[in-house]
Order: sequence, then C-alpha cells, then structure tokens
Amino acid sequence: MPQKKKRHGALALLEFETIAAGVLASDLMVKRAPIALLRCGTIHPGRFLILVGGSVASTEEAYLAGTQMGEA
Repeated sequence: MPQKKKRHGALALLEFETIAAGVLASDLMVKRAPIALLRCGTIHPGRFLILVGGSVASTEEAYLAGTQMGEA
C-alpha cells in the first residue's frame, strides 16, 4: 500500500551563524511545540539550517522559540 505524504500547514526555515546555536535551537523548537523536524544540519562551514513543519500555530510557536535562541 502506498504511503501518504504528510502535509504541513506551515513551514519555518531558520539559519544560524554557529552550529552550536543551531543545535540548541532545534532541540528547543521540537520540545516547545508539536512540529516535524524536516531537515537540519550544516550548510556552509560554521552555519546551521533548520527546516520545520506543522500546524500554523505550532510552527509559529517553534519559530519564535528558535529565533529567541538565536538572539541570545
């Protein structure tokens, strides 16, 4: 039986200047809201990218948590 592709109501993409900040932010984001961690990892030496998806409210909550982590 073919698998259904999961669709998300919203997506959020964050980029961090350090790998450590990106790892901490991704951890905080998935703990804060019920979202799917679609992709995360290094994209350029020293940079970290996070792509998450979920409902609009959950994605917004996770995005805000991730951006707050990036500002600290």
